[in-house]
Amino acid sequence: MFWMGAVAGGLTLAAWLLRETVLSRALAGLVSAAAGYLAGIAMAHRFLHGEPFSIPWMIGVVGVGPLGALLALALAIKLTEKTDGSRAMVTAGAAASMLLLFR
Repeated sequence: MFWMGAVAGGLTLAAWLLRETVLSRALAGLVSAAAGYLAGIAMAHRFLHGEPFSIPWMIGVVGVGPLGALLALALAIKLTEKTDGSRAMVTAGAAASMLLLFR
């Protein structure tokens, strides 16, 4: 679990150091989309119980997960229009939510 926190901190630091570039926005969007995908799968798994590779699990992986990723990416794009520190904050928030989901 420590290495996940180190990766999340490294991504946040990279997003802050690259705040004047497009790469920072790409990092924030990528981490936010991954967090949204995992949150969608976790939500589907909570409401649709089942074993892995069953119909409820596949609904989460194929349907709800990509929808969550799309919504999270749209929110990240809206929140990172400025070049101040908002990209690093979005990256940190999304990485923290992924760490909580993996807990």
